[in-house]
Amino acid sequence: MNYVVIMSAFALLCGVLSMLFFSGRGAKLIAGYNTSTPEQRARYDERKLCRAMGFIMVGAFFALGTMALAEFARMQGAISRDLSVWVTLMAVFAMAVGIFFGIRHMNTTCLRQS
Repeated sequence: MNYVVIMSAFALLCGVLSMLFFSGRGAKLIAGYNTSTPEQRARYDERKLCRAMGFIMVGAFFALGTMALAEFARMQGAISRDLSVWVTLMAVFAMAVGIFFGIRHMNTTCLRQS
């Protein structure tokens, strides 16, 4: 049961962070961006960067929520342990792919045109 509560809490946190990023106010929370120099920050479009990070957080929200739901369904006896593990692995894979392509997007299309 602890696993379900922890995954649900992380999913909720990702959901709240996605709303913060979509509002355009979360640039200070993006690692690497907040520690860069003002000259380096000027190279990026902050609005696009926040929007891209918001999409990454939405993906993490759905992946973590799916993992929690699969474990909860297994605990209730609705699905087998093998199916629960399979769903969890697919959610982790989808989250990793989303993060990879999200960071790639942030480092290419979020640059300002000069």
